[in-house]
Amino acid sequence: MFSELGRVLVCTPRAAGWNDASRTASWRELGYRHAPEFGAAEEQHNEMVLRLRESGCDVKLLPEGEGLTPDAVYVHDASLSSDWG
Repeated sequence: MFSELGRVLVCTPRAAGWNDASRTASWRELGYRHAPEFGAAEEQHNEMVLRLRESGCDVKLLPEGEGLTPDAVYVHDASLSSDWG
C-alpha cells in the first residue's frame, strides 16, 4: 500500500443514495454526527475524482444500487480485495 495508485474504485454520494432521504435515514446507526449533506459531498467527491484522474489514475465508478448504504462512500477502505490486489 505504498506504490503508485493506478486504478481505484469509488462510490459516489449519488450511487450510495445520499440524495434520497429514505436511504440516508440510517445515518445515526452508522455513527455519523449529522445527516449526510448531499450537495457538499457531491462537490467534494467530484473534486477528488478530478484530482485522481489528473494524477493519471484510472477511476472506476461503482454503479448505483439499492443494496448500497450511505457508508459506501469512504476515502479509503482496505478491506476490498480483487484478483489483482
